Amino acid sequence: MLFKIIWCEVEEQHQKAFYSAQSKWGELIKAPGFVMQRGGWNLLNPRQAVILAIWGTKAAYDEFMRSTHDQLISNNRQIDTYTSISVCLYSANVNNMFVSQAEASHQFYVYKCTESGTLLDATIPGGLLLQPYDPDASMSFVGWKPLDGVPDGMQWEAGFTTITDWNVSRVEP
Repeated sequence: MLFKIIWCEVEEQHQKAFYSAQSKWGELIKAPGFVMQRGGWNLLNPRQAVILAIWGTKAAYDEFMRSTHDQLISNNRQIDTYTSISVCLYSANVNNMFVSQAEASHQFYVYKCTESGTLLDATIPGGLLLQPYDPDASMSFVGWKPLDGVPDGMQWEAGFTTITDWNVSRVEP
């Protein structure tokens, strides 16, 4: 599966407009291969929106980016609401149970691996280790509960409570 984490810096005066634009991504549900998307305001930085999307395959995601993405952006004018955006794509082997748990979750936590070459236990309860497509990017860990004690080689990068209006799923939790 492909995981996409999006980070948007949003000035306070534009947060309502960003919120409204993000609420219009429901069209994703029609995209072949789309699984789910969740987002909210970062608990560590309230001017930062964090969005987590899951796609069945990179090919499905690439087709969406070629065929539909730019039209959605144009229609919701979200590009006018943030000052910067950062996107990272990851791959991970997951099963349907993980996806069901993620769909049912109302909170997500993102940890960045801070030491290159750090090998982490991919079976940390309550989440999943993500391998970036970009070889220069760091691995990340996404979970739906905070870790009890952050393992060596990781730092807490974001946490968010999902905003219902931003949730998009093939099957609502």
